[in-house]
Parts: sequence; structure tokens; C-alpha cells
Amino acid sequence: MVRLFFPSMFMRLVSLKKKPTPQALLHVPPQMTKHEIKEYLTKIYDVDVKNIFTANFLGELYKISMIILSS
Repeated sequence: MVRLFFPSMFMRLVSLKKKPTPQALLHVPPQMTKHEIKEYLTKIYDVDVKNIFTANFLGELYKISMIILSS
């Protein structure tokens, strides 16, 4: 029996920088924690995540996360 995982929360890629270290800037729902963001990226997209920085903004419906990817 195969189990499939369908995420209930979605992320939006805002920018992607490749130099000097690969970094991605994402808009994520405010309910998502750093651990959930890391699990989302590693299990669904098979991306190695090195570090996650998050920032909440008042009046916005999303949280901004900067993710440093391991190369």
C-alpha cells in the first residue's frame, strides 16, 4: 500500500539567489513553523535545507521565510 502526502498549506517562491550560497525567499502561511517548512521542502521537493530564517509582518496574510540551501 502506497501512502501519498498532499500538503494543506502552500508556499510561494519570491526570489532565488545562487551566489555565494543558494538562498530562496518564500511566502508561507503564518501558521507554518520552521520545522514544517523544512519537512515540506525535503519531503516533497527533495531539497537539502541548511538554515531557515522567518519574519512575521503585521497586516499581511503570509510570513516571509529565507531558506539557505546546502549545495
